[in-house]
Amino acid sequence: MQVYISSTYHDLSEEHEFVKQVILDAKHIPTDIKFLQDFSPTIQHSTLITETIEESDIFILIIGGKYGPQIFSNRSQIDFEYLIASKLNKPIFVFQLSDQMLNQKDRSGFISIPDIHETKYKNEFYNFKRLVLSKHTVLNIDNEQQFKIRVVESLIAAEDHLGLNGWVRAEKHHLLQEIKRLQRELEKIESKNEIMIKVTSRPSTESRQTKLGSFTYEEILYALTSRSVDIGDNQAKEFGFKTRYPTLLELLMEYHMLLSRGVTYVNSNSLDEMLKAHLIPVLLSLGMMEDSQQMIGDIQFEKTKLSANGLILVGKIYAGVFQEIKF
Repeated sequence: MQVYISSTYHDLSEEHEFVKQVILDAKHIPTDIKFLQDFSPTIQHSTLITETIEESDIFILIIGGKYGPQIFSNRSQIDFEYLIASKLNKPIFVFQLSDQMLNQKDRSGFISIPDIHETKYKNEFYNFKRLVLSKHTVLNIDNEQQFKIRVVESLIAAEDHLGLNGWVRAEKHHLLQEIKRLQRELEKIESKNEIMIKVTSRPSTESRQTKLGSFTYEEILYALTSRSVDIGDNQAKEFGFKTRYPTLLELLMEYHMLLSRGVTYVNSNSLDEMLKAHLIPVLLSLGMMEDSQQMIGDIQFEKTKLSANGLILVGKIYAGVFQEIKF
């Protein structure tokens, strides 16, 4: 699969090369057209960009803090490239660096602030971003690990959508093992930042007869603690469990961040299959999960994720409301 990468170059050269390497690692072909600063393109250069995008299977746009000079009929290069990709109906995946990532580049001292944040074409940049955000799902990027995961997820989504493969099947590639490792690390960080509730005193015990949706906490906890799953020695080792017989509640608490983002029914790995076989059906029946839709770039997938009640349950367990349950 050939992937066209569009970004401003001087300010996002590291990110551009990073995405290019991720694409290569996934056994696909990255491509782009680079011009030197203050370059004046001719009609032949415009044609070259058009033909290269037309030959590509998908289009990746990386948005940072710059728009770039207007060298293509009052458009910057990224604006022009995006216009061509849109006219050619290419699947478009948009990644936008967060203020946090841009501020880190500011603090690094290697690039001056004017080179990171647009100062000359502010209105054009605002209108360009507003147009892109109105037409596409934009994936905001906070760190390098997240960037790698989102790019590979997009490549896999594009493969399924287009019926294409890399030089080697992506599911068999070692990169997906790295993705799972990175996801685990991100989930631990997010768990501490978003789910863990810090209290200065012990919370009062929740009544087991209080209802959460259609069921009481007593019924929900019984359903999750009374059932164990035999995941086998190999998967127990792979998933980091001390026993091959974790309870459904242990599975929920271990993978609640993955479940809160949602599990799709395409390109499932062994973890997804285990959760879909044992945990997700029970959580759906208890009203702790719900079906929804997910957009990856311009491609829509069905997914199942934790419901509001499911998140409440996880939060209460972490807060120590059910004092005999320790996580």
